[in-house]
Amino acid sequence: IQWVLNTHEKNNHAADIRLLELDFLDEQIRNKELGRYDIIVSNPPYIPLKEKVKLHENVTKYEPAIALFVPDNDALIFYKAIAGIWEVEGCVHEYYTI
Repeated sequence: IQWVLNTHEKNNHAADIRLLELDFLDEQIRNKELGRYDIIVSNPPYIPLKEKVKLHENVTKYEPAIALFVPDNDALIFYKAIAGIWEVEGCVHEYYTI
C-alpha cells in the first residue's frame, strides 16, 4: 500500500484513488467502508489450512498465516465476500461485471 501511495504522490495525484486495508470478512466493517468503485484489487489467502504441512518452510516461516490460509471447509471464503459487493446497490458502476 505504501508503494502505491508513494507512486500516487510522485505523479501529483494524477488519478482519484482510494486505498483501503480492511478485514473483508467482517461485513459490518466492509459495508461501512464501501463506496463506488471502478476496480478492486485484492490478494486474498486461498490455501486450505490442511495443506500447511505440505508447504516448504520458506513459505510458512516468512509469510504470516493470515495471508496464506483459509478454512478447510471454505477455500473461497474471501472471493465470495469480495464478489458480494456486486450485490450492494451503487457500489460498482453499472457497466462493470465480475
